[in-house]
Amino acid sequence: MKKMLLLGVFLFLAGCTPSFPENVVLNPEPREITSSDDLSEELASQPLYWQDRFIYLDGTPMINAPSEQFLDELRASFFKISHDHRYIAYEYGFFRNKIGIWDTRTQTHQELVNTSEDVPYDATLSGIDFTENDNKIILAFTWNENSRTHTRLATVDIATGEIEELEINNLGTTFFNIESSMDGKWVVSDKVTQGERVCLLIDLEEQDVKCLIYEEGWYSSVKFTPDSKHIVYGHRKKFNTPSSIMRSKVDRTENKSLVSGFMGASPIIITRNEIVFVANLYDDTKCTYLYMINQDGSNFSKLSYLGEQCLPSEDTNK
Repeated sequence: MKKMLLLGVFLFLAGCTPSFPENVVLNPEPREITSSDDLSEELASQPLYWQDRFIYLDGTPMINAPSEQFLDELRASFFKISHDHRYIAYEYGFFRNKIGIWDTRTQTHQELVNTSEDVPYDATLSGIDFTENDNKIILAFTWNENSRTHTRLATVDIATGEIEELEINNLGTTFFNIESSMDGKWVVSDKVTQGERVCLLIDLEEQDVKCLIYEEGWYSSVKFTPDSKHIVYGHRKKFNTPSSIMRSKVDRTENKSLVSGFMGASPIIITRNEIVFVANLYDDTKCTYLYMINQDGSNFSKLSYLGEQCLPSEDTNK
């Protein structure tokens, strides 16, 4: 399972193609951070999933001895950590039809949603996130009807399990991931485009989809900054072109490349000032590393004290 998960991540980051461009370099070059002592207190306490375990960015464990069932379910899923770091919500099931939730305070987990039973469609989950106050999960699910794929958003109350479907106009795509803004107004999705209209912003107040004028290509791991005024995302124009970390204003007045030259990159943490993300390079295609850059594009760093995460070799799995 571990090998298959890492392979899937690698193929996604690699753009699912064996041909790589030559002479690609990082721009700018990162400095090395060799100790978590160099992190601010706020940054050191940020959680992430790294090398098959939940840890804080300073390297200390987030949860102790989770069950094997939970880890097996997690390795085949997408997951989100709540803003207060109490809950981990994750998708699982052979058809991605269940949401489980782990409570880090009680060290227990339970099934929260089964779309085969809890929504009026035989649906597949296509994205989850916590709402701004962490008492609900917002989810996207898809189903096929009359030879067409349909997508809908809903919220589920963590305490009661009550599901409320949201009526959103013009939801014309399936999602790989969704992210909710801290002000509760927006949801943003990943997107593959075929033109300059990038329809990835969902306005919950106006119940409509908003299109931005950006470059065509692949938009991955789109996240909101804490002020809800910017989005940060990985972008590549084509499968075999270098990937960049971008930061853009929701109102379309700014679209800035912070760092480029990755084989693949995806933001995983956004704090008040920093973006922390996983990436791999063209001269080291089998290993990924953790990087950090300030939201203004300064202080690009490689978090070398946490080490690399590599695809296992064939010899280690015999």
